[in-house]
Amino acid sequence: MKQEFVEKIFSTLFPDSKIEILSYTVLDRKQLNEKNEWVKDSPAIFIVLSFTDSNVFEDFYLTEYLSNLTGFEFNISKM
Repeated sequence: MKQEFVEKIFSTLFPDSKIEILSYTVLDRKQLNEKNEWVKDSPAIFIVLSFTDSNVFEDFYLTEYLSNLTGFEFNISKM
């Protein structure tokens, strides 16, 4: 998943907040299938955010929300 797509998600979900992606890392993952073979899996995405309006994120678990929304594994840290 490209960084531009994630930026679009943030701007759509939080149009009044200034969110800046400080770091965006995509790591490939593999999983073991029923034949004991390692096959490609969806990547894990690690994001470090900076934002000005901290009230938006107080009761909002963004990592779990984006993982459920997209099907990709996210790990989001807030700075």
